[in-house]
Amino acid sequence: MNAYDNEIAISPQNSLAWNNKGLALVKLNKSDQAVQAYDEAIKINPKDSDIWNNKGNALFNLNKYDEAIIAYEKAIEINPNDSEALHNKAVTLNKLNKSDEAIKAAEEAIKLNPQGSIARENIENDLQKLIMIKFFLKCGII
Repeated sequence: MNAYDNEIAISPQNSLAWNNKGLALVKLNKSDQAVQAYDEAIKINPKDSDIWNNKGNALFNLNKYDEAIIAYEKAIEINPNDSEALHNKAVTLNKLNKSDEAIKAAEEAIKLNPQGSIARENIENDLQKLIMIKFFLKCGII
C-alpha cells in the first residue's frame, strides 16, 4: 500500500495509481476505502471505464447493489464493448432479483466476448440459473 501512497504523494493526479490503490484495498477486504480511491481516480479520469467497473465491484462487495449497477452502467456508457462490466451488471441484477434485465445483460456480454474463458463460463452458468429461476417463478414453484 505504501508504494501506491508514495506514487500518489509524488503525482496526485495519477489516476492509475489511485485505481491500483483501490484494487489493492479490495484485496485487503477494504472495499469502503477502495471506493474512495476509485472516486479520486474518477475525478482525474472520468472517462476510464475500468475505474468505473472496479468501483462497481467494490460497491458490490459492500452489498450496495444499486450503486454498483450505476457504476457498471457508467463503464458501459463509456465503453459499450466492455463485456466484463456487462457480466458484472448481470450478476448484480441477479442479486436484486431482476432476472429479465440480468438475462439481457448476460446475453449482451456473451455476444461481445463469445471466446472469453472464465467470463463466458460464468455468464453461461449464471444465464442458465436465471432462465430456470424465471421459469420457476412463472410457474409459481418459487
